[in-house]
Amino acid sequence: ITGDLNTEYPDYLIKKYLHNRFNLNLLSPGCGTGNKELKFANFNNFQFIDAFDIAPNRIKVAKENAKQLGYKNIQYTISDVFKFNFGNKNYDVVLFDSFLHHIKKLDEVLDKIYYSLKPDGIFVINEYVGPNRFQWSKEQLKLSNKALGSLPPLFRKRWQSESKKSKIYRPGLLRMILSDPSEAANSENILPKIKKRFKILEENPYGGNILQLTLKDISHNFIGESKEGIQLMNALFKIEDDFLNNGNKSDFIFGIYSK
Repeated sequence: ITGDLNTEYPDYLIKKYLHNRFNLNLLSPGCGTGNKELKFANFNNFQFIDAFDIAPNRIKVAKENAKQLGYKNIQYTISDVFKFNFGNKNYDVVLFDSFLHHIKKLDEVLDKIYYSLKPDGIFVINEYVGPNRFQWSKEQLKLSNKALGSLPPLFRKRWQSESKKSKIYRPGLLRMILSDPSEAANSENILPKIKKRFKILEENPYGGNILQLTLKDISHNFIGESKEGIQLMNALFKIEDDFLNNGNKSDFIFGIYSK
């Protein structure tokens, strides 16, 4: 995302776009337990951070963490994205981190974002923008299964199980809708709809096309510094890099936009 292994995107965003701006208001929908908002609160650029989530238990944790760390400029509330009052020209930064792909009615939400931004405000996303409902392409499935098959049995052991991962399938649409109706509901239309409303300041695709499928349920096997694990990961990285370099679109993207 940032081009530097030691720089996370909040630091990158502040340094490149907001270093000389202060008294800023930030909105973060779908904040979960509030970890990313705490990172932004570390910077003195923000006078107020507004964050909400539909899950009361997550907001409770977020509030407790903020209080424990002494942050008084963050307001965590329980709300639905369609009921929250975005207002008009209220925010300097609107951040969607792993939440926009859960929204089916993108037009309604993107319009709210547009009008909630100040004239010089920025819209930031860190999102899955791949196929709706994880309906992977045949090429993705083929390469992901090839990548999985290249791993020794020890590295294919499923989390908290003795079974080994042996095959990657495209999830059934009905199963996807029943298990999580919001998951990747309209993900493949996120970028086209954003570009109809906003100007692109920066877009950094970072893959996930092969690695997400291959490492699901088995990534814990690669924790540590084993020589074999590192070699296997580098081999997986190359498979994904080759896939992207052949003209395939990235399933994940970090983007910054303006009005």
